[in-house]
Amino acid sequence: MSVTKIAYRYGKSLLELAQDQNALDKVVQDLEVFRDGLQSREFVNLLDSPIVKADKKIKIFEAIFGDHLGDLTMKYFRLIIQKGREALLPQITDAFFEQYDDLKKITKVDVTVAKPVDDETLSAIKENLSKSGKTHENIKLNVEIDEELLGGFILEFEGQKYDESVRSKISELKKNFSNN
Repeated sequence: MSVTKIAYRYGKSLLELAQDQNALDKVVQDLEVFRDGLQSREFVNLLDSPIVKADKKIKIFEAIFGDHLGDLTMKYFRLIIQKGREALLPQITDAFFEQYDDLKKITKVDVTVAKPVDDETLSAIKENLSKSGKTHENIKLNVEIDEELLGGFILEFEGQKYDESVRSKISELKKNFSNN
């Protein structure tokens, strides 16, 4: 079975368990804390290490996250580690959030702009995306700055890319001039 399918199933089981126990909001918060922990290279190496035994990994998990995670999430992590699937926790976490977004009808949109934009502009982008029918009503924007765009913006969501940047327009013009 592929890693993606395994991660999807484990993510789904946690999502359903959290819903059944009315702990979905807490599990979401817990997994965000865990995701922050994945920024540490040493921590990721620990997850991947076949040398460190499961009981030792559980103790390390409890030392790192014990005060920050709820009981349900900690029990889930213990189970994953006992089953020898801890190396898949980053993928399981991603799969959980994908399914959570589907459940809550949230579309994540990456917006790249040349310079910082105000909240009014971001609200207008959300409103236009919502009205387009190509996204869910709930939109989470991830804004990144890339000064090389010169102006305009790039939107990316659900495998689609809309490039309305000045850089791409200039590139298009150069291409047209060179073809003529």
